[in-house]
Amino acid sequence: MFIDACHDYKCVKEDILAWYPKVKVGGYISGHDYSWSDDVRRAVTETLSNLGKIDETEGCFVMKKTS
Repeated sequence: MFIDACHDYKCVKEDILAWYPKVKVGGYISGHDYSWSDDVRRAVTETLSNLGKIDETEGCFVMKKTS
C-alpha cells in the first residue's frame, strides 16, 4: 500500500489508520515525502513506530507488516 495524497499530519495519520488493517502480514505500507515533510514524518512515526521498523529510501517510508 502506498500513501501519497494529502500531506498534512491529520490526513496522513487518517490514511495510515484506515489502510494499515487492510495490509496482509508480510505486505508493505509505504508513502511519499517522508524526508521532506515534517507532518508526514510525524504522522508516520507516531502511528507506526511501535509496530515495527520504519525504513527510509529516496524520500519515502516503507515498513513491512509483521503481525
